[in-house]
Amino acid sequence: MNWNTSTSLNEMQNDLKTFFEKNMRLKTKLCDILTLSYDDYHLLRNKLFQITQSIDFGHYALAILVCWVTSYKYNDEDTFFNIMRAHLNNTPQHHSRYLLDAITDMTYDYQIDIFDCKLQTVQHLKAIVEIHAGVGE
Repeated sequence: MNWNTSTSLNEMQNDLKTFFEKNMRLKTKLCDILTLSYDDYHLLRNKLFQITQSIDFGHYALAILVCWVTSYKYNDEDTFFNIMRAHLNNTPQHHSRYLLDAITDMTYDYQIDIFDCKLQTVQHLKAIVEIHAGVGE
């Protein structure tokens, strides 16, 4: 993606949207069509970790999903998951539900396959992410 430190999270999200509108198809794993460089991954990750309002988690659902999937490539999945879970644990339960709903809508909008999984909990989402990262079934 060739991002740099001055690239905003909103610009990153828009780049990802454009990429997915052009390249994503059903029954395709994210790891098969998108490879973020180590630098791009860390730039995106660091921007996501700066989110302070729970409403923004829903707004940046695509960036969160891409970053989470990519975290497996760089053996950073536990750190990423724990930090995101800590953010969600510090928000009211209806905000966690809002994020799951936003991700469900986003998977539909961008034809991101959920592989017949139900998307009702963070653990369900983690299972889908693992499939997209190429480590789950």
